[in-house]
Amino acid sequence: MSHYSLLDIERIHLEFKYRVPYVCTILFEPKELRVEVNEEEEGYPYCEFAGYQTTAQAAIERLQHHGYNEAFFTTVVSPHLEDFEDFYLDTLIGDAPNEVPLEEASVHARFLKTLDLSPLIPAGSGDFTAYIEFLRLILDGRRRRGLERKFAKIGASPNVLQNALRGTSFERTSQIRGSIKLYLDDLWGPVFKLSWYLPTAVTRAASILCGICDDYGDFYDILVVWLLLKATAPKASVILDFGDLLEGPEYHEEAATFLNRVKEEAATKALAFQHAFSLLLAKDAELDLMHRRYQVSALLTDLSKEEDPQRKGHLLEDICCQIFTLGSGLTIDSTRLNNKDEELDIVLRNNIPRSFFISLRSPIILVECKNWSRSVSASVLRDFESKMRNHSNLCRIGIFVALNGFASTDKEVLKRLGRDDSVLVLVTNDDLRELVEGTNTLEEWLECLIARSLR
Repeated sequence: MSHYSLLDIERIHLEFKYRVPYVCTILFEPKELRVEVNEEEEGYPYCEFAGYQTTAQAAIERLQHHGYNEAFFTTVVSPHLEDFEDFYLDTLIGDAPNEVPLEEASVHARFLKTLDLSPLIPAGSGDFTAYIEFLRLILDGRRRRGLERKFAKIGASPNVLQNALRGTSFERTSQIRGSIKLYLDDLWGPVFKLSWYLPTAVTRAASILCGICDDYGDFYDILVVWLLLKATAPKASVILDFGDLLEGPEYHEEAATFLNRVKEEAATKALAFQHAFSLLLAKDAELDLMHRRYQVSALLTDLSKEEDPQRKGHLLEDICCQIFTLGSGLTIDSTRLNNKDEELDIVLRNNIPRSFFISLRSPIILVECKNWSRSVSASVLRDFESKMRNHSNLCRIGIFVALNGFASTDKEVLKRLGRDDSVLVLVTNDDLRELVEGTNTLEEWLECLIARSLR
């Protein structure tokens, strides 16, 4: 043996090297412990079995008692659904079967609407419910033949299921009872090969499994065991054997405390995670701001490589929307507003509580964006100045963003605006970089730029 713990869920055989997953500590009752020692081994007794046995239904009830149910898993994995649609489309196009033309793959949604695998997989069921039903089908040789017939009815080649299962442990599933050594990849691999013929919910659940496998090991163990338990018959046998991890020779005494030690280690780890997450949550706003600054910095780099003029202009406006909401006092009122007489790139609502901004009496701030290859001339600034005058009852601050700078005559426009109780702030690419790569807050950065415009 190579120091494995073994978990058998009916015919499914899982191996865990050098460890017992935390989930195994809550599947069984202490009174269910069984230890079998071979005393006839010369010179040293050998532990043939140390572990527990229960039923799938009892194990599920204990998981639910600890809060691990479908609602829990759905809540925890929901953030992983954000990128699912693109991933799903790529999977469908990449794995489109021979009988489906490529142009059909590109409009896969229309094709999927024609699929109906009920009653084998009930329509409208939740992600995990549908996926559990799929596992149950391919684990049961008799029901799997029913799935093959269903595939044939919707135009799939007769051997589509066998092709999807080829090379996996599921390939060996039959009516003959025997152990199936399941590799964890088998839980999602066949689904992706069958994406064209299965409900979206099944593929979505499989993509979650694939996405969280490497990043969330402990949680993944719990989710996999729960899925397999739900996919088996309630009276199916569930057996844990950790005898190979015991050191002996007092196997009975060591086995009696072994799972408690595993549970204590898991509790210690949980406390450490809880402390770490508490610290992170306390700095959540700060971390979020750092992340958003990094995103803007990356977008500015992408902007410098963009060649299409229209896309450059729109991308700069999007970047400015992100930049001017890095603080809590400015919000986007509207973008690309096209009135009969004028066009406004960005309209900001100003609720910055600092006395500097309150004194300027500008509840609205207008933003103009120009990503031209040349510098912005004074005539263009005067056009923007007229827009500010049109809204002078609410707007006394205007921000003009030009990545390639401004002509030398701009100071004349700035001075005239200063006399009219308005402020025009000129922002260049260097100014934007200073904000996203520096330490000043958005409000401090704007105050410096406004002060600079008045010199």
